Amino acid sequence: MGGSGIEKRRDPRVFFANENVLSAGVQLNHGNLSLAGDVLNLSVGGVQFSFKRQDSLHVIAGDKLTLQTLVGRDELAGLVGSAMEVRWVLDHEFLDHIAVGCEFVGLAEEQQGSLQLVVDSFLAQQ
Repeated sequence: MGGSGIEKRRDPRVFFANENVLSAGVQLNHGNLSLAGDVLNLSVGGVQFSFKRQDSLHVIAGDKLTLQTLVGRDELAGLVGSAMEVRWVLDHEFLDHIAVGCEFVGLAEEQQGSLQLVVDSFLAQQ
């Protein structure tokens, strides 16, 4: 998440808000901490989460996560169990939430295809 203002993502993404809320549960693989939050945006390459700030929450770039639950879009159920790596964290003490950008690691072709269909469907509706 650089400050240059140039879009560096290679995959189009969809944003979730209001009527299109997507909730997720993730496992932080160090410390065995489970987190519940919202998906802010999603692409074939990765996902951005928003988590309520907690004293015990210490997420840094390079951390490994596992997607445990995904609620709100049945067609994305195949992503549950997917591995992710934290690429960036936006954590300012004056905010109630932290944003975490993750890259999917080792998605199967079938998972990528299903995810691409969902992204394409959302983009066609906009």
